Amino acid sequence: MKPEIMQLQYSRFKENIASLVGRLVEICAEVGDTELLDVAHGLVRSVNAPFLFVVVGEVKAGKSSFINALLGEDICAVAPDPCTDVIQKIVHAPRRSERIVSDQVREVGLPNDILREVAIVDTPGTNSIIERHQEITERFIPEADLAIFVFPAVNPYARSAWELFRLVHSDWHKKIIFVLQQADRASPAELKVNLARVAEYARERGVNSPRIFPVSAKLASEGKPGSGMQEIWDYISSTVTGGRHYVLKMESLINTGLRILDGVQEDLRAHAEALDKDRAERQAIARAMERSKEYSLRDADLLKAKLVDAYRRNAEDTTQAFREGLGIGTLVRSSLSSVFKRKRPLNDWLEGLGATFNQRFSRDVEAVSREAASRITENISRVMEILLEELKSTRSPWPQHLGVSGITNKRLSVINTCIDNVLLLLRDESLSGRLRPTGLERMGEQTMVGGFLTAVGAIIAATVHTAFFDVTGGILSMLGALLAINTLTFKRRGIVRRFEQGFEEGRERFERDLSENLAAQIEVIYSDLDLAFQPFYENIREREERLANLKAKVGAMRLALDGELSGAQSLVEAQERAV
Repeated sequence: MKPEIMQLQYSRFKENIASLVGRLVEICAEVGDTELLDVAHGLVRSVNAPFLFVVVGEVKAGKSSFINALLGEDICAVAPDPCTDVIQKIVHAPRRSERIVSDQVREVGLPNDILREVAIVDTPGTNSIIERHQEITERFIPEADLAIFVFPAVNPYARSAWELFRLVHSDWHKKIIFVLQQADRASPAELKVNLARVAEYARERGVNSPRIFPVSAKLASEGKPGSGMQEIWDYISSTVTGGRHYVLKMESLINTGLRILDGVQEDLRAHAEALDKDRAERQAIARAMERSKEYSLRDADLLKAKLVDAYRRNAEDTTQAFREGLGIGTLVRSSLSSVFKRKRPLNDWLEGLGATFNQRFSRDVEAVSREAASRITENISRVMEILLEELKSTRSPWPQHLGVSGITNKRLSVINTCIDNVLLLLRDESLSGRLRPTGLERMGEQTMVGGFLTAVGAIIAATVHTAFFDVTGGILSMLGALLAINTLTFKRRGIVRRFEQGFEEGRERFERDLSENLAAQIEVIYSDLDLAFQPFYENIREREERLANLKAKVGAMRLALDGELSGAQSLVEAQERAV
């Protein structure tokens, strides 16, 4: 295939890959992996960048001397001490120039023909005493189209360099060649053994047909034969001419994109595991509240039973007092006094009965309510403390590279919100006292739990008042009317029975109202408590949707990149047939 045709095909590819890389950046940003996002941004730059050689190796391996020999001029400083403390990117320029890209990258421009097709990166040594060197190198590798590993010919076994090789080849699937520099320092036998060993090392690490070049930058700089540089130049020429570098560029971009997707999928697995834990936490919270609700309902039943029993005792005492007060003499004296003295002793007597009932029953209600309120609020507070600890344990640490994730931040934010909600309830003071009707007038707006307890107290007071009014205000008023017309002499037994019946009707209504209203208010408190956790529940639902959407995007992206890789391989085959 002619170079111009290859270039046209590559232009079409570049448009496709540029679009895919843009989508890949969005995916990394949504997942929240800062490291992968940096790599994806580098891939965006790489789409329109020249074919990129990255030269790596240990300090004193001869990288800078090799680059100088490759370019035929002194561009990289050569010194006995580590001097390449930044990444140095060498590009084509009409005249020699230099600019600082960042505190980690320096760009050098040269009017060198080789640099018309490629850019070369000289990196700090993998074993540099400056700790950031290896980190810088690893960040730059994903943008490489070809990695040139430079080893000292006399000792090509440096551990740090071979560890970096694993990163470059296994993690990023970069095309690699090996250079045994300073070959003039090794004996022929020594060089033969080391060439064989490097080839063996490379094959063991997944390179089936390693390309290894023994060179001597020193001989090249002195213009002496046997430097081995000609073989390197020939390889580069065959790589960057005839359009082959376009294919290599394609494959490098796609493989980098696929490796980014691998990292994204690992992140999604981490998010999915966290989501599973949060689902389990949601179920634990629901179970804890359900158990607490059962306890509260049981306490409410106990409260109701005690209040009804107090009502019954006071009703019996009041009925007995009413029965004893219905003597004929008492009634006659009361009637005469009402006629001649214009007094109402019967009404005063009935009002006294009502006041006594009210006073005694209110006293019992206060005592029983105080005890019940303490039990209910103790149970609610206990479950809130348990749920608070559950939430705190859920706030587990996350990997640093996922620290700015929208997903992660939102999750931590809503957990903190729920914790604040529960703490607000726990800090509300004097909860147990709020069931007492005597304290109702002093209450203002309260928190959810306080509001619930206030409502329970108000319901108790209102229910008691309603029942009392029905009995003393309704029944006793009716009896007062009967007494006023002096019919009690012949109907005393029936009136007492009617009096007892009135109290029984009041008790039934009192018990029914307590059952309905207490159950309703307990339902309200647990609904309100559940609302405190709604941000957490909603976050789980949102993350389920977002993760499902991200998984679909990753799957579609992988299919697209695999398709582009197949297209690149087809171009390779077409090129080989043309040759």
